[in-house]
Amino acid sequence: MKLPRKGILIRLGIYLPIIGFLAWQAFFKNGEPQPAPEEAPKGNVRTFSGPDGKEFKVIEVTPDEARAMGVEIPEHPTEPSAEAPEEPKDPQ
Repeated sequence: MKLPRKGILIRLGIYLPIIGFLAWQAFFKNGEPQPAPEEAPKGNVRTFSGPDGKEFKVIEVTPDEARAMGVEIPEHPTEPSAEAPEEPKDPQ
């Protein structure tokens, strides 16, 4: 039996171990999958509709609630780095 070309063997030698390692991590490293938390989200839940009709749920929390969840909040909000583009003026 004739072996495949050298380039194909090199690619197999590179990609097969990488794919095997990623599969091992995905299936065996973390053990049993963790169930999603079933507690209701804390905060005010608002629903927005996108231009394509999809609905997005947004949870609004206070800074103190966010800190309790482990989110770092700066004391002073930063200024936006880019200015919003100006809207074009009507030629009429």
